[in-house]
Amino acid sequence: MFYKNKNNKILKSTIIGVIFIIIVGSLLHFTYKFSNNSPIVGLFSPINESVWEHLKMAVFASIFYIIFEYKFVKDYANNYFFAKAVASLSTMIVIPLLFYIYTSFTGKSILFIDILIYIVACVLWGIINYKITSSKEIYSNINGLGIILLLIIILSFFIFTISPLNLPIFKENLSNPNGLLIINNLINNTNI
Repeated sequence: MFYKNKNNKILKSTIIGVIFIIIVGSLLHFTYKFSNNSPIVGLFSPINESVWEHLKMAVFASIFYIIFEYKFVKDYANNYFFAKAVASLSTMIVIPLLFYIYTSFTGKSILFIDILIYIVACVLWGIINYKITSSKEIYSNINGLGIILLLIIILSFFIFTISPLNLPIFKENLSNPNGLLIINNLINNTNI
């Protein structure tokens, strides 16, 4: 009975998490511009229209939810941080994969499909999160690995926002060098 009740709580929290990530992630799309291009805000929200920058929407919305949710589910969610890391990595794989597959056929980005991909990735985040956190199996030290993975993900966003690689995933379009907005703000902006 406890296991079933525990899973119901995890399921409810996961559904709330998916809705939270969809809404907050969508809002993150606009926060950099609304913050007058604050370099600090730019670390957590998209600074341009590149695929990489758009991954921040799902990942940082999920990080914000992880921080909020943990105190409510820590006593009955197994493998908590590992689940969140794997779920976050899944969004980082699914979004670019689906985006590049469909744009290889259409030759352009279509907003409706982009939004649909984002929602699908968030739902996948929820499914993976639920499967791992509701598992009867508890693996020793797996949460430590999850925390390390989450920190690596966060650090990679910070690094590649400031200094993106010369790869298509980091480019808004072929003629636009990315990362310069935030570097210029870090150098010139006193309103950090």
